[in-house]
Amino acid sequence: MSDTEEKQENMGDTGNYRDEKGRLLPGHPGFGGRPKGLSLLSILREKLGKTIVTDAGEISLAEMMIEQYLQNVAEKNDEIAIRDMIDRIDGKPTQTNIVKTDKINELADAFKEIAKEKDE
Repeated sequence: MSDTEEKQENMGDTGNYRDEKGRLLPGHPGFGGRPKGLSLLSILREKLGKTIVTDAGEISLAEMMIEQYLQNVAEKNDEIAIRDMIDRIDGKPTQTNIVKTDKINELADAFKEIAKEKDE
């Protein structure tokens, strides 16, 4: 018996969940995937949402971390960090290119005339 046949035999009833191309058949959830409710984002939200009591009152851990980061950036005068922070808050400015169509039309007409002269 080959290794593949032995593995399939050991799988028992669960070996019938894929088609001939190895894709999961409809109605079979696979191997369950990531447990529901457990994600990095949910863990971060939970941890950063905790409140801390300070002399100034209650503040969330996220707010405290942002304040500390801003103080460090200001003390170091880190221009790149300041620029990146502004870009994240307000978004990067979009570059606009204004093209005057009347000039393009004039240029197109000039090329057409040149092409006509060549043909004659």
